[in-house]
Amino acid sequence: MAKFKIHVDLDASREEAEYLETIVIEADDEDEALDKADKIVKDGMFGGPYYNVDEVEEDWHGES
Repeated sequence: MAKFKIHVDLDASREEAEYLETIVIEADDEDEALDKADKIVKDGMFGGPYYNVDEVEEDWHGES
């Protein structure tokens, strides 16, 4: 049976976070601001982390 290792795309998560931090939300209170932030994240389908799997080399001895 082949073995695979998860590889997380940290660059995509970082770029997403940097973009989200540029957004300024106008709201009457913190609860409204959080609701608006949730909508921005959901509508933009932000969510990371982004990952893929790669087959493990025969000589790889890491933990599963």
